[in-house]
Amino acid sequence: MSRSKAHSPTTPSASEAAHTIAQGLQQAIACHRAARWQEAAAIYEAVLVAEPKHPDANHNFGLLCVQTGKVTAGLPYLLAAIDSEPTVSSYWLSYIEALILDKQHDEARQVFELARAHGLEGSAVDALAKKLSAAPVSIANA
Repeated sequence: MSRSKAHSPTTPSASEAAHTIAQGLQQAIACHRAARWQEAAAIYEAVLVAEPKHPDANHNFGLLCVQTGKVTAGLPYLLAAIDSEPTVSSYWLSYIEALILDKQHDEARQVFELARAHGLEGSAVDALAKKLSAAPVSIANA
């Protein structure tokens, strides 16, 4: 007797799972905005376990890491957001800003040029270009 893989009451459907992820993300954002960092981090992490490539969860968790002084730890999450949604300019800007904070100025310049190639433009981009032009250049690249 074979068992079918029918939907069981304990296994959420795809739409239920997506709804749960969306609810979790909204809860994490509310905690994040209320400066309840640990609670927000735990919820972002749970969302990312369920959907590792979720661009908003990766971006927001990366921002939370940066805001709590864990810049280097936040970089992979910010990059994952870009990998999932390369057309979202705020993802690029956040990643480049984090690279600058992490004193990875040369990498920030390279990513900035890549972002521009993806169509990144506007006043925030112009301000970031000025910030990058004032940033130190490594001796190896001088």
